[in-house]
Amino acid sequence: FHCHLCDKPFSSNQFLINHAFRFHSRSADVLCAVCGKTLESTENLIAHINSHQGPKCCQVCGKHCRSSSSLKEHVAGHAGLKLHCCPLCGKECGRKGDLKIHMRIHTGEKPFCCSLCCKSFTHSGHLKKHLRSHTGERPHRCSVCGKRFLQSTHLKSHLGTHT
Repeated sequence: FHCHLCDKPFSSNQFLINHAFRFHSRSADVLCAVCGKTLESTENLIAHINSHQGPKCCQVCGKHCRSSSSLKEHVAGHAGLKLHCCPLCGKECGRKGDLKIHMRIHTGEKPFCCSLCCKSFTHSGHLKKHLRSHTGERPHRCSVCGKRFLQSTHLKSHLGTHT
């Protein structure tokens, strides 16, 4: 555990929270020393720092979760556990939302549609990558030769040609 404002290390999340209250709760930039989040006012910062002590706060890293179930998933992730299992193929997922996306493989559901060519996708990120084929955007650049790629995986494969 370390302070995001002064980088001081602590042996526990509780010591970090105490430090945040004592030394940084009146900071002008109202940045949370526990997690680094920027807040609008000192009052908001104090309330936010208190949230790090609540029942929905990870005792491993101090992350504040919105619900008890998301905290349970988050803490399981620290232990490398995946709590959600596909009833059709057994694939394990760390979050309920990831299992929902995975289930689209089995149902054939493709809710994300390209407005230019009507091709459909199971995940919004896949549509975003696809749209680059229409726009010509190639955001991944080889630092060796300057060649550009649509996807980071294509760049990684390309980098092997330089060794």
